[in-house]
Amino acid sequence: LGDTQVSAGGANCIMTLSFNLERPRMGDLRVRQAFAQAIDREQFLRLVIFGQGRVASAPIASGIRWAHLSGALDGIAPDPAVANRLLDEAGLARGADGVRATFDILHFPAFARYSELMRQQLATVGIGLRVRLMDPAAFVQAVFTQRDFDLALISYCNGIDPEIGVRRMYHSSAIGNVPFSNAAAFRDAEVDRLFDTAGTAVDQAMRGQAYRAAQRRIVE
Repeated sequence: LGDTQVSAGGANCIMTLSFNLERPRMGDLRVRQAFAQAIDREQFLRLVIFGQGRVASAPIASGIRWAHLSGALDGIAPDPAVANRLLDEAGLARGADGVRATFDILHFPAFARYSELMRQQLATVGIGLRVRLMDPAAFVQAVFTQRDFDLALISYCNGIDPEIGVRRMYHSSAIGNVPFSNAAAFRDAEVDRLFDTAGTAVDQAMRGQAYRAAQRRIVE
């Protein structure tokens, strides 16, 4: 969603919507694509963080210029018609009340404005959100230990090097009972290989090339 230089959690932070890929609906690529087409990220910049940052354009924060893939997400624009088609294809038909499905979304109380705006946006395509506000200890337990969630809103801070701040979000080895690691349980052999390559290379240009390739795959 948003890309900010500094937050309470550190530097180069990206507000991230994590899907629990171990749940069938969230594991359906068409559902995730529909969320991307239904959410208007520009509105979060204007109405939630009041211009203090930018719309995220890639999985690695823009402040890490040598690794950032500028424009990776720019082709994803709000399109409710496409979102509705994808949800139909995924078998999420509208009920008599117009609602296709309702999903839990977990986050800290400080992020309530994000989920309220997201709830309004997703309602236009028949998706409901059931907000569960949690303090950090309860959130960590629900998301990373019990895995009792559909969606989680997390501000991931990338730090100054993706090996430290980004690898934990996407590498399959980071799935487990570790706070603020791979919340989605995302597994992709090519992404693992690219992060391994970037993490062991000495030349920064080679590292940047691997990270940019990883971001293309993650966006897909």
